[in-house]
Amino acid sequence: MDGVIFLYIHWLLWVIYTFFVQRTKKRLSISAFLLISILAFGLDVPVGKYTINGSALIIFGYSFLILARSQKQIVSACMSLAVAIAYCGALFFESVSPIWIIGPRLWMLSFLAFALVYFMSRFTMTRIGIWGIGAVFGETLFTTYINELGYEKIIGNPMFLDIYAVVLLFFTIAATGSFIIESLEGMVSHRIKRKVGVKP
Repeated sequence: MDGVIFLYIHWLLWVIYTFFVQRTKKRLSISAFLLISILAFGLDVPVGKYTINGSALIIFGYSFLILARSQKQIVSACMSLAVAIAYCGALFFESVSPIWIIGPRLWMLSFLAFALVYFMSRFTMTRIGIWGIGAVFGETLFTTYINELGYEKIIGNPMFLDIYAVVLLFFTIAATGSFIIESLEGMVSHRIKRKVGVKP
């Protein structure tokens, strides 16, 4: 069932950030975002002749706030536009030539999106902001074109939300891995300095 992965991942991340992460303003904002996006999952908002899923609106709004607080707003906006074009292009290419999907669609598109955004910034929150805006904007472009052809498709449908959530999970895993590696390097460096008589 489409959308289940989105709900499971966001619920898992909400539990982690709410109960296992040190209390900070960033943790509070992330926890609130995850919870509100879960609650808005079943909400469809009509905008003119189109319909937008409530979770997609929350994702776009939170991502916009992240990039609005970043120091390189113009660069981040350009990166988001590049992600939107790439995501929209991948959906168009899939529609025209679905044979290029050599594995599970969800995991393949998610991995490609993660690999693209990961190298755009070294900050996890900036990556999340770039991915959120780019993904929602790309989904909007693709869905608008499909609807103009006579098909009825919701902007931010459950399949899209699943992809978004998996990429978000990849970002969290990558950030956790980097934190663990840095902590181990710090411990090893501290012990080496103590052995050679250098004050840490």
